[in-house]
Amino acid sequence: MLSALTFSLLVGALPAPQDAQAILETAREKQAERQATVDDYTVVQRIAGVPQETPLYYEKVVIDGRPLFRLVPTTEWSRRNAEAQGQPPLTPEALEVWADAYEQTGDVLSDEMRKGGAPPLPGLDPRAMMYDNATFLRAAARGQREEVDGRADAAGAASGMAQFAERARLVGRETVGDRPAFHLRAEDLRDIALDPPDGEAEFTLGSISLWIDTEHYVPLRMVVEGEMTAEGRTTPITIEKRDEGYRPAGPLYESRRQVMRITGLMGAMTDKERRDLEKARSDLEKAEAQMADMPEMARRMMEGQLERARAQLAAMSEDGAFETVVEVVRIAVNEGPPTS
Repeated sequence: MLSALTFSLLVGALPAPQDAQAILETAREKQAERQATVDDYTVVQRIAGVPQETPLYYEKVVIDGRPLFRLVPTTEWSRRNAEAQGQPPLTPEALEVWADAYEQTGDVLSDEMRKGGAPPLPGLDPRAMMYDNATFLRAAARGQREEVDGRADAAGAASGMAQFAERARLVGRETVGDRPAFHLRAEDLRDIALDPPDGEAEFTLGSISLWIDTEHYVPLRMVVEGEMTAEGRTTPITIEKRDEGYRPAGPLYESRRQVMRITGLMGAMTDKERRDLEKARSDLEKAEAQMADMPEMARRMMEGQLERARAQLAAMSEDGAFETVVEVVRIAVNEGPPTS
């Protein structure tokens, strides 16, 4: 009892921000302190259940007099690495040639497997695998042609946080996981314009709740509520992001696990998208049942495809929510672009 009272008095004596704006400003200042000696950093991550790792390279830039970190496109840092090693980078035209070669190889391998008596696996034969690789290469070629340097996204994120700060209020103190947090909330955000990419559904903001750790002032949880409009239908959507497992990485203090959950997507799906989802689940079940009868080499080739398919379908839960878990494998600070 006495120790609890002492703790309460100590906490009450500590200076603490009294409103949302002060809390967000403190969070910004602490982040700036941690990033002061950082010129670049790389986050290597993977989707839970998928072995492939993806490096994300961030580089400091100054926009409107303020240091920010932009996500450098893979095509850009790969080109830099190639030039540093005296190698000519792959041009969009060269990537297209490689894509053609993958497709031709897939055709040959698929035909040979069928001649050898391997059972057909809908969407998971060598042709499908090679065509997936070809699609990736064509996307890389397109990415080079339409390369975006990330500055606009970095500035947009800073602007979005500033708009949130203007309208946010402090709801109170709560606990996220086992960490005490400030709960901030902003409502009536429909007037904030969001420009969706061409061909994508329109999303209208309603409210944003943000939970910030009371010690390190890092985000622990965010919930965005709004509406998605597509093909004349409007559906309520809730997007939740949780940042977990914070640890130091050099001077930085970063989350090692992020959970993204989107609720309401099933209601926003078109009839065709629903049919495609059910067909994908059915195809995966058939493929898994037939794996045991495949030749060992073919089975190894298909396993990676199956793992990706399992992870993608497992992300869509029975209640129609879509959940993705991102695991951070490592973080490198001030080491320049990834080498691969």
